[in-house]
Amino acid sequence: MLWIGLLLYVVQRNWAEKRRLTKTVTDKTQQLQLRNTELEREIRQRQETESSLRASESRLNEAQRIANLGSWEWDLATNRLSWSNQLHHIFGVTPGTPLSYAEFLNRIHSDDRDRVRQRIATAEHVFENEYRIIRPDGMVRHLHGCGTIRRDDTGRLIRMAGVARDVTDQKNAELALRNSERKNDILMEHAGDGISICDLDGRLLDANRRLLELLGYTREELRALHAWDIAIPKEKEKIKQKFAEIAVKGRSLTTKTLLRKDGSTFPVEIAGATLEWEGRTVVLNIFRDISERKRLEAVLYRYQNDLEDLVDRRTEDLLVANRELEAFSYSVSHDLRGPLRAINGFSQILEEDYGERLDAAGHRYIDKICNATERMGRLIDDLLQLSRTVRTDLQCDPVNLSAMVEEISKELRAFEPERRARFRIQSNIQANADKALIQSLLDNLLHNAWKFTREQGQTVIEFGATEIDGESVFFVKDNGIGIDKSEASGLFQPFHRLHGPNEYEGSGIGLATVQRIAQRHGGEVWFESKPDQGATFFFSLGRKRAAPSIPLVAKWVK
Repeated sequence: MLWIGLLLYVVQRNWAEKRRLTKTVTDKTQQLQLRNTELEREIRQRQETESSLRASESRLNEAQRIANLGSWEWDLATNRLSWSNQLHHIFGVTPGTPLSYAEFLNRIHSDDRDRVRQRIATAEHVFENEYRIIRPDGMVRHLHGCGTIRRDDTGRLIRMAGVARDVTDQKNAELALRNSERKNDILMEHAGDGISICDLDGRLLDANRRLLELLGYTREELRALHAWDIAIPKEKEKIKQKFAEIAVKGRSLTTKTLLRKDGSTFPVEIAGATLEWEGRTVVLNIFRDISERKRLEAVLYRYQNDLEDLVDRRTEDLLVANRELEAFSYSVSHDLRGPLRAINGFSQILEEDYGERLDAAGHRYIDKICNATERMGRLIDDLLQLSRTVRTDLQCDPVNLSAMVEEISKELRAFEPERRARFRIQSNIQANADKALIQSLLDNLLHNAWKFTREQGQTVIEFGATEIDGESVFFVKDNGIGIDKSEASGLFQPFHRLHGPNEYEGSGIGLATVQRIAQRHGGEVWFESKPDQGATFFFSLGRKRAAPSIPLVAKWVK
């Protein structure tokens, strides 16, 4: 029993010890867990702080980059000089490159170095200066720097900090502005026109040398006046109104008469505009002396009147010439045809009544007389037609040229039905023209094409339209004998012929008529050809207004 009791005692003690140990372990574990939680919280806080610092530093670097501004700090106790990344960029060195104060001074332009060193050495608490630096690549930059200084109780310098901003662009802009202002001053003072500057109330603030010369005032005398004081009395109110107009519209252009100091006057053209000058809105006026222009205008006006009188007289002369031409046309038509009819009639009577008494030569002579009178009659008809082309007024209407060519081709076929001929006609070609005159133009061109293709095995005549330089151009093309351009310089002159009447009939008036009709419509006529390779005659009717009839008539009256 004793050993059982002892055993129970031992077991109970072990259980008690085990419970104590278990509790101790549990307590320690809880303490460790609590400590771990605190450590994790401290780590997170430190990470958040570091992240916030990095973000803040990143924002600071970005702000410095945007502002082109760098910061620096110099601890003299440790001789540690720290620069921001942007300051490294400004000085043209790689970020992180260690730099001493001596190296900083060496990078300052030699002309500015002593001044910067002196400014820092004598500063009490803050300093500010501008200086130039020379970067490693040789580029010169302008910097504006400012900083603070800390000293100990003995006055010894112990710490400095500051910023530096790259102001090169600003300096260049200021220099450009100064140069521009200087250039403007030179331009204004040496301008060929008079220039004044007035406030919005019309008071004269300044003027250039040319205006002083024009008016006869000194600069001081002019500054005591208003803008309307230099105008003639009857235009003073108008000048005041112009100033009100400029204030609203910002600009004005007018012609006025100015009054010189000596009382004489002269005309000027005035261009005015508002602008900003020395911090306020002013009116800039430019005065151009137009005395010479006015004199020339008066001369031109006199010449214009003389010219109008001359034109009136010339027009009357042309009208008289036109009436004389009409009388001449009547004479040609009536008086000359009478003798021709008599010659032709008596020749036929001679042939009929005395033909048996004539030999072969006599009959041949009579035939020549008849042929000559017929040619003379055709020549009279052609001359009258040419006269009408330049004498009649145009009546332009839409005309179907293709339909006209179709009708003319039918007439030609009917005249010589035995000929093998083919006409190629583009359909529905329209033009705005005088119907009678354009009919004559096409008739002449197509009859020429028909005449000069007679020797071909098959006649081919083409009519169409194309476009050259944006203008409609019409053409008549054939496969005839062609034209040698070296011999065709006067082809469009009246009575000019390349062939004798025994080779090809005609009066030499047709192409002259074609040219006159084209010119009457504001167009022209030309040709392309080579011997034995056919010919193409082009004509345009123009986009401008057709020429009047009277001046063209005068060409033939002369």
